[in-house]
Amino acid sequence: MYRQPRVPQLREKDTEDGYAKELMLFLRDFCLAAWNADRKKDEEIGELRRRLEALEGKES
Repeated sequence: MYRQPRVPQLREKDTEDGYAKELMLFLRDFCLAAWNADRKKDEEIGELRRRLEALEGKES
């Protein structure tokens, strides 16, 4: 399941470099979480396909 992203807010006290670093860390973490969720779903779909093919093979 995907989590709701929370983009860091730019505050007056933040420097441009500090905000850019915070934003890059957010994007890295969010992208990794999204990619891992997609990979897990792909694995689940692959397992269901293998089970379905095995069941179809038994019926023949």
